[in-house]
Parts: sequence; C-alpha cells; structure tokens
Amino acid sequence: SIYGNSIGWNDVNVGPGGNALDSGRNNTFDDGSSNGNFWSDFNASETYLIPGLGNSTDVFAQLFEDIVVPVIVPLSDMAIDVETSSNTLTWQAYDALPKSYLIRENNLVVDSSIWNGGDITTDLDHLPVGTHELNVTVYDGAGNSATDGIFVSVISFILGGIGTELVMIASGITVVIFVVIILLVKKLS
Repeated sequence: SIYGNSIGWNDVNVGPGGNALDSGRNNTFDDGSSNGNFWSDFNASETYLIPGLGNSTDVFAQLFEDIVVPVIVPLSDMAIDVETSSNTLTWQAYDALPKSYLIRENNLVVDSSIWNGGDITTDLDHLPVGTHELNVTVYDGAGNSATDGIFVSVISFILGGIGTELVMIASGITVVIFVVIILLVKKLS
C-alpha cells in the first residue's frame, strides 16, 4: 500500500492524474479505511485515478497545496576587477519543492535550469567594464516564485582604471629609457 505521501508537480506526461503511473498489479494508494495520499492535481469532486495498467485509485485522496514561496537570501551590490578571474555570484535559495531557476543579465536570460534546492552560482568573468544588473528567479513545483537582483560593477582597479596592459607597456618603456640613459652616462664619462 502506498498512502500518507505528498505527491505533486511531477510532470509525468500521462494526462489527468499525471503525478504517478501504476503499471503494476495489486497496488493500493490508500489504506482501505480513511488514509490516502495528498495530490497536487486532486479534484475533490471525484476519486483520484492513477493512470496505467494497474487501474488504481486513491479513494481517500486529498489536495496537496503549496502556497509558500521560495526564499532567496538577498545579495548586496558588488564591484569586481576586470583584470581578475574566477569571479562568481552565488545565491542561496530554499524551498521544500524546488523546480527551476532563471538568471538574467541586463534583462536577457543567460541561464535556465532545473533547481534542486541548493545554491545557484553564475560566472561573472565574461562581463565587460560597466555596470550590469543580474537577477535570479527561482520557481517551485506549484509555480510559486521569488526573485533577487543586484548590480555588479566591473572596473579596473589598477591606477584608477588605466588597465594592466597600459601599465606594463609604460613600465617597459621606462626601463628601456632608464637603461639607455645609464649607457649614455657611462659612455660620456
């Protein structure tokens, strides 16, 4: 017997009663007296039918509802150095029935995947210099959602934004000029 469970939003593509599929024999989805399962797609006006060769029903089915939205721990705006690597952004998100997430950069979807209820991380190294808006939206099985957004400023910290390449070129030229001056002073003396 299978009863006392909360079964929902499974996306089993079998039509009505699509949260389970019974292709076995002699399966029962209630205890025969008063206890069944909680189903997200239950219609209280009828017995819950479980599709499949088993022709099973849950006579004591009840509605499984989820009205609790997922929780995202909000992040603060941040700045990263364009010359560094391995820059990431990690959101902590929680829900009892996680389903999927969506990440947007500057209002464009850049990642969409199944969410297992754990942390959600996105890479920032590809962002060019400037300020970028990043948002994550998490969805649970019932369709409840939560969103968090931050601004990421990508700047160059070296010499007020001059840039690593320019600093290296200027340093190289300075060393060459210094060596030439030393050689000229030695030659003239």
